[in-house]
Amino acid sequence: MKKKTICLIGIVIALLICIAILLKCANIDSFTYSNLMDNESKATAQSLLSEANIPQENIELFFTLVDEFNSVPYKGIVEQGWKKAFIPFFSYKNNNGFAHLEAQEPENIINCRSAAFILLKDHIMFNGTDITPDRNFDNNNRFAFTEEDKLHYDLLFADIENSNIDSSEALAKKVLDYWDMAGVEFPESRIQFIMVYADTESGIQNFHTGITINDDSCVWLLEKADPIHPYQFSCFDNQEQMIDYMKKRVSETEYAAVFSDDTCLWKK
Repeated sequence: MKKKTICLIGIVIALLICIAILLKCANIDSFTYSNLMDNESKATAQSLLSEANIPQENIELFFTLVDEFNSVPYKGIVEQGWKKAFIPFFSYKNNNGFAHLEAQEPENIINCRSAAFILLKDHIMFNGTDITPDRNFDNNNRFAFTEEDKLHYDLLFADIENSNIDSSEALAKKVLDYWDMAGVEFPESRIQFIMVYADTESGIQNFHTGITINDDSCVWLLEKADPIHPYQFSCFDNQEQMIDYMKKRVSETEYAAVFSDDTCLWKK
């Protein structure tokens, strides 16, 4: 066999191997999502929440906000069914978000934490504590909460003093110790908060919050992507995929951790 032919075969084999690796990586790093514009995806999410014993009034309030947000056109979101996306490249365009922001009512703008808290505020428990949280925390992004809800919100999500931490391990311990001192108790359940914390100059802060529901064959994530970005309902094949998705929120920070309620799933 001529050297030229052998070289060509080698190149073809190398290309096939590269394609196989890329396809494998694409499958590992992909997920599907909806922006809750259609009745089918909304019904699926509502059913999962009901099965997880979330109060109906919380579900109705959440989806009222979803419908209000989606009533104003938002360029590029999924209007029907589900869309496949790749975790490393997935994002919303800020210019579309700001255009939508200018067109909607200001009182309808809430952040990821408030959206998740609306659903799970009656699901977690708050015991006695001597901690007095910052009562102005997220003041412009708390929606229709009672005074008790606001206190619980502030206790759960408050910034935490970093005391010169030097590792993600130390950060994770600080967060868990804070929740313990704040009297926050997370019951065992198939539905949980998924929270990303990272270190900043101002202290340890909650960078993003959503809720996850563990199903037999997948992990569901329900979130408000950002105050200017849409509500999103995603399906991941497993917890590792979902963690990879959440890790993107803290890609530029030195120390960070991802929590499912009070279980640390990942440390940077």
